[in-house]
Amino acid sequence: RLVLKISKSDGNTLKIDSYYLDGGAEKIPINDATFDGSILKFPVTGYSGEYIGKMSADGNTIVGAWKPDNEPSQPITFTRATPETAWVISRPAGLPPMAEDAHPSFEVATIKPSAQGEGSNGIASFTAQGRHFSAKNSSLVRLIEQAYQIEPRLILGAPSWADTTKFDIDGIPDTAGQPNGIQEQEMYQKLLADRFKLSFHRVKKKYSVYVLEQDKGGPRLTKSSSDPKDREHVLMNPGLHGGWTTTFVNWTMGDFPNFLMQVVKDRQVVDQTGLQGRFDFFMTFAPDPLAPDAGSAPDIFQAVQKQLGLKLQPTRAPVDVIVIDHVEPPTPN
Repeated sequence: RLVLKISKSDGNTLKIDSYYLDGGAEKIPINDATFDGSILKFPVTGYSGEYIGKMSADGNTIVGAWKPDNEPSQPITFTRATPETAWVISRPAGLPPMAEDAHPSFEVATIKPSAQGEGSNGIASFTAQGRHFSAKNSSLVRLIEQAYQIEPRLILGAPSWADTTKFDIDGIPDTAGQPNGIQEQEMYQKLLADRFKLSFHRVKKKYSVYVLEQDKGGPRLTKSSSDPKDREHVLMNPGLHGGWTTTFVNWTMGDFPNFLMQVVKDRQVVDQTGLQGRFDFFMTFAPDPLAPDAGSAPDIFQAVQKQLGLKLQPTRAPVDVIVIDHVEPPTPN
């Protein structure tokens, strides 16, 4: 079930928000839509091709098709909704969000050595299922990275076991509701202080970084129409000619470097765009340009510059570094 909410923006341009009700019901903005005579056209965000449909004479239906590049068309008919017939736009049932001013801790948390023991090559993972949070195969360094969103190379003074001994952690928060990302980080920060007796201080050191800044032509981003309180989300689909077409909804430039550092792993990314507010945008890129599925998709540097009007500039800049003053193996459960 697909819903289009069509309106006009302040600049009298067509504005469409789409909702795929059976796929999470997240709002996906559609830019560059046109309605000429009785013909509606818009690109399908996150995919190739466009939708082209014709409105009926009574204005109650739009009959058309999504026409992907180099693939068969998919017929889609939209029917005008009334208050009585409109589908309810609601996300899958789940826990209500935790109060924004809450500062949760783990009410109960167990920490034990990972099954493969010290020196485990298992990949660290962090998951949340309802009120149950878990970390698997996580070293102390990886826990600090998760809790403080900092690169491992910016964690100094760690003991020799901090990157080799792996732990499994299970816990539930002591506060009602589903924590947001910042609150989840706070839970792990308090766990590190309580169970690992972690204490540290911060200093500034110059490192090789990538500065995210505006390109000379200016940014090609769209101000988000989402509620600023709505969570940001990202959609990734295989690109037409390789790589991934990635759609960002309700993102700030302060948060964008966290995504970029998942692709650019050799340096910290520092936001110096000066752009405030939240944006919707998408780009197609190949995380590994040499991979068989990369096709002709550009690398992340070209995509950021040519598609977003931003650029990643290599330089040296002062960044926050965590210097560990004291830490111990975790206390017993």
